[in-house]
Amino acid sequence: MTEKVPGDVEGGSRGLESQGLRSLNIGLANCFSIRNKIFSVTEMMIENNLDVLGITETWLKGDEEAVGAELSEIGFNLVSAARKGKRGGGVAFLLRSNIKYSRCKTQTLSFECLEIFVKGTVGLRLAVVYRTGNNHDQFITEFEEKKKYSALIPLL
Repeated sequence: MTEKVPGDVEGGSRGLESQGLRSLNIGLANCFSIRNKIFSVTEMMIENNLDVLGITETWLKGDEEAVGAELSEIGFNLVSAARKGKRGGGVAFLLRSNIKYSRCKTQTLSFECLEIFVKGTVGLRLAVVYRTGNNHDQFITEFEEKKKYSALIPLL
């Protein structure tokens, strides 16, 4: 018989409170290209007991499906938004495959942003943001508006 660990549920699945987990361990990493670091990043998540990792500078361009397929084989899901029109950049979330989530629509001009809603008894909206260039004033204005707007959107 195996020992029951707080937060575990039958079958070993992980999720939010509705799935028996009272907390969600979240991290952030700037990868400078995730393509050649997939296993290092997932190893870091496992060693640090992370459920969700926000990632900046993924540098993914059209190869998200291949990277996502590699990750799903080892128990993770990749949700990404590539930088449009330039090389580098890009933001993503890496989640354990048993965490239920939905992607939120988002559009910004002065920064890269990806939002997800992690489902459970008490849902959680997460955003990974990466500001590029010298657009500080525009970023501050747009980010403040984004915060106000995001707080008003009902998530059911």
